[in-house]
Amino acid sequence: MKVLKDFDNKLCSREEYTIEVNHLNNRTPNITEIRKKIAEITSSKEDLISVRGTYTKYGFGKSVTYAYIYKDREAYNKFELDNKKKKNDKKEKAKKQVSK
Repeated sequence: MKVLKDFDNKLCSREEYTIEVNHLNNRTPNITEIRKKIAEITSSKEDLISVRGTYTKYGFGKSVTYAYIYKDREAYNKFELDNKKKKNDKKEKAKKQVSK
């Protein structure tokens, strides 16, 4: 994983990242795997990370991912789209059920 661009958006209380993910001879990583890796790199909480999209060119082992990392839960709830919040919450619940 390589950070291509990092922008501190103070108005929305978040950092906006453009990240290159290498996955040669493997499938494109899913959103949960990407969120974990971003949390490790930036030492931030996983539940405050919103992956906006992952784009892969056919035949290349690279993807470009766009992600937002919010500074607090209040900013996350204020600016994040409802459908993205539901999608992230479903994945968190599924992960908790698997770990039990």
